[in-house]
Amino acid sequence: MNRSYIKPFVYITTQDSGWETAVYEALRDLVIIRSLRINDDNFRDLDALLETLLSDDRTYFFLLDRDDYSNLYDLVATIKKLQDYGRIAVGYSKTNWRETSEVYRAGAEIFLEKSSDPGTSRPGLIRFIQNFLLEQGQRITQNRPQKILFVDDKPMDIDTLLRKLRRLGYQVDVVNNWEEGLRALERHWWHLAVVDRLLPDEEHNGMHLIEKSDIVIKKAMFTIAPTLESQAHALTASSEEKGQLVLRYWKKTDPDDQIVNEICELVENAIGINWLLRPDFDGPMTFSCMAEWLRRQDQVKNKRIAPECSNQELADELADLWAMIFKQPTTDIRIYSGPQGNGHTLLNRVKKYEGEEDKGLIMVKTGLREEIFDESERYRKYIGDDDGVNSFSTQKGKLVQTLHFGAITYSFVGGFLAETERFSDFYRAETEANIKKAINHLFTEVYNSWFTGRAMKSQGRLDEFYREQVLKLHIPRKRQRLEKKLNELSRQANVLGFEIREIGNGHEFVFTEDLKLNTSTFLQWIDDTPKMMRDPNALDEYPICVTHGDLNGGNILVNQLNQTWLIDFAKTGEGYRMRDFAELESVIALDLCRQNDLQALITFERVIFEQEFWKDGMQYNDGLISSAGLSPDLIKSLKVLNELRRLAGLRNRNESNLTRYYIALLFEAIFRLVKGEHDSPAQPSPLWQQLHALVRIATIIERLKR
Repeated sequence: MNRSYIKPFVYITTQDSGWETAVYEALRDLVIIRSLRINDDNFRDLDALLETLLSDDRTYFFLLDRDDYSNLYDLVATIKKLQDYGRIAVGYSKTNWRETSEVYRAGAEIFLEKSSDPGTSRPGLIRFIQNFLLEQGQRITQNRPQKILFVDDKPMDIDTLLRKLRRLGYQVDVVNNWEEGLRALERHWWHLAVVDRLLPDEEHNGMHLIEKSDIVIKKAMFTIAPTLESQAHALTASSEEKGQLVLRYWKKTDPDDQIVNEICELVENAIGINWLLRPDFDGPMTFSCMAEWLRRQDQVKNKRIAPECSNQELADELADLWAMIFKQPTTDIRIYSGPQGNGHTLLNRVKKYEGEEDKGLIMVKTGLREEIFDESERYRKYIGDDDGVNSFSTQKGKLVQTLHFGAITYSFVGGFLAETERFSDFYRAETEANIKKAINHLFTEVYNSWFTGRAMKSQGRLDEFYREQVLKLHIPRKRQRLEKKLNELSRQANVLGFEIREIGNGHEFVFTEDLKLNTSTFLQWIDDTPKMMRDPNALDEYPICVTHGDLNGGNILVNQLNQTWLIDFAKTGEGYRMRDFAELESVIALDLCRQNDLQALITFERVIFEQEFWKDGMQYNDGLISSAGLSPDLIKSLKVLNELRRLAGLRNRNESNLTRYYIALLFEAIFRLVKGEHDSPAQPSPLWQQLHALVRIATIIERLKR
């Protein structure tokens, strides 16, 4: 990351100490400010003075006090002759049109009303400096427009105001009726919307438009007069969560310069964006890439992003979103790729700086707004926002939103994010002993506080929970995808080493003569599980508690001391008490194993599902493993899974057999078959992962039929 940014110089000429102090307070984080004492005695030596000052490659600005000079024209002209690429601003307490015109012709760029209030001096001056730096290819802010929407049925009445705002670099769009205003506010992200209260349609006036449009877009209002009634209405409709509906009222008779300055102040401060933030990406992921990814996810599910929103517009919106997370004094962040794209969200490690000080890493989850808000609510409801949930908790921080997107920050209690890695990477690199320690830590330390509340009884059946809430197989396209996967695998029988037999309207996967899977029978197990079991009541009133709900290899982070933390709470909620154990077992067996030998997979699964009672543990002998020729990777998995089963049994002491647990594993295997993706880049082929899932399904069904 290039952290050698060179601040520009601003030279201020003034005898007004109050104004000089105000400018310093407004700009000290942005530029280097130097006093330049020019008077009648040294004016004729200005050439030599400037030659000494302008000795390096910095960008220069001159802020001149109009009140100090009788001939401001000559001063401006002299500076422009000596330093043509610099910029000149003039501060005034009073001036006239003729003098202003002359000074503009001499080379001045902007006039600013002098004030000892930093908030008054800052906005217009900052915009002036920022725009010039962008012209010169220097970046002090993210190079994206600051967008203002005006909704006014008489745009000619505000033409001068619009031109002044555009001259300051704002992107200003105008619509002239209620319908177009609402369409623009529903489909596009704006930094500020200025709405005329008296739109032609009385039933659809400006206040109604503000109320109906999304609260995340900040709004101001034009009115004949900001009545107490209208202000009270806006405040009444406000809340701590939503914010004030109307930030500012202006009368149309207010001076344009006043409105311009106040708009600058609102955009600069009131909307909560850190315009000085400089993100640096460590890897290929950029805001543009994020926008493309999230747009694809939206097309699958939400369909909320309008087609006319360009990817660049969405990338700018994401940049704003991140600039809402990291407030000043943070100006630099480094965004690390990954660890993963999960569902409709992206997870990134982020290092932030304040000045040159490294403030460490946090996790930022970015996604479609509804998804992020839902996760935040799940965390609040099921985990709680209190600090220090346990010694190894993942603490939720900020929640920010724009029109389309949202983001949540997470930090770690009891450890440092920089010292962790994903469980999937940890598993591949570490020994069996260390993996067992990590799993023990997860289910004894982390889970003890979060997911071990009082067990309750469900109102429905276990198979219904998995079929309808987890896999969502009641949705036609999900069911069609499953049947498509079965057909695809049947066509690969010769490649994968098994036989396909046609039976009636379906077919049968023949792995060995004593391990087969009839597709019709399989679908019956999904659709009417109790009918297929010896004890139809075994799935009723299953124990539930709060579960993480997505315990995959990317959502568990592990450090070198084998300590663990959880991330991603999008699926956290009430579920089967053994759900997280079943999912982690499936991750280890199906996602992290690297095996492309069918007979070895069959032996592996038979060992796993020989266990009948929790108290017995997983039974296997070295002779069987040796004769089957299991790879070291499968042997490692067996030993780790044996420990996981032991921990699961400690949580499930009220049940003697594993029937319910095996049903959970059955549906977890179906989930991987339907999903058709693999966590491990080292997996030889997704086909082998799908075949492994199918072998597991056949093995579980055979086990449950005994």
